[in-house]
Amino acid sequence: ANNVTGGYTGAGQINNTEDYTRTDADNDADLDGALALGNGRTGLLVDSGGTLNGNINLGSGSAINVEGNNSAGVSIQSILNGNYTQRGSATVTGSNSVGIEFRQDVTGNVAIGGASSATFAQGEGSVGVRVLGDVAGEFLIDGTVQATGFTSTTLSNYADPDTLGPNDTPIAARRDADDLLVGGAAVEI
Repeated sequence: ANNVTGGYTGAGQINNTEDYTRTDADNDADLDGALALGNGRTGLLVDSGGTLNGNINLGSGSAINVEGNNSAGVSIQSILNGNYTQRGSATVTGSNSVGIEFRQDVTGNVAIGGASSATFAQGEGSVGVRVLGDVAGEFLIDGTVQATGFTSTTLSNYADPDTLGPNDTPIAARRDADDLLVGGAAVEI
């Protein structure tokens, strides 16, 4: 790929989603199955093989939403000769995916955060932020970065064993195996 001079500023939404809805296949009042079916989706891509000479700035009103396995919200696969600033949100849902990734070096600063910033990766083995190259400037996270394999971060399968009656659902049966998958790291450097 050729080198590119110029940056990117985003203030709106980027949605790369699928028309798939999980169903309750076993009638236990809990949705079942994979979080996503598609593969290889990306919200914002800087393709490999060159250098992007410029800044990437995702403002506080920006939102990137991606649904797919082996997918990415933001994937910077070339050298970024500039700064990366994210004040908006990046959400990716699907196994082995990543919210934001830098596969090569960044010559400037990386700043992820702010009042409206959140990076969320949901799915088995999914990672919030991954940095594979060097960052020459400051690397700052001052917002929320979360990664989970669980289908819910608010529901609990806990019940006090001393209070369970003979007709109550046993603790081990309160969530299906597909609800309790192991996510990746919130931040990998």
